[in-house]
Amino acid sequence: MAEPELRAAGRAGLRERLLARASPWALDRALADGADPETSPALALRARRLTAFSYRLALASSLERVLRDAAADPEPFRRRMSASRRNVAAAAPELAALARAIASPGPVSARGMARARLLISDGTGPLFDPASRQRLDVLAARAIQGLSLPASARSA
Repeated sequence: MAEPELRAAGRAGLRERLLARASPWALDRALADGADPETSPALALRARRLTAFSYRLALASSLERVLRDAAADPEPFRRRMSASRRNVAAAAPELAALARAIASPGPVSARGMARARLLISDGTGPLFDPASRQRLDVLAARAIQGLSLPASARSA
């Protein structure tokens, strides 16, 4: 599977590589908000990692686990943070569609992957916080929408 070519990643030195590993939240937020990965080597490295097929499969698997866990009987002594069962149930079709889109073959945009990663890893967001003002179904739909590559990137 061919990953999108990111020329800026090839120019990354040790400092940029460390930055890409040490601050994934800031880089993911920038990518989710539409930053061009080619504007910095750190963004390009992060985009490359997010769009790698192995990373995509792992994120899709995490979404599927969230859906399974929310549908199952709650475990009384769960060690990890549990998703909001109500929010997950309300957004189940969108979350399942997001998992399928992420795991499907072909290139995806770093913007959509960053949105998906923030959605599943933000402990204060609607996936985990039942009182969140954000709607999980809307965020999942935005992530799906963001996965599409621009026409210029598809034809390259």
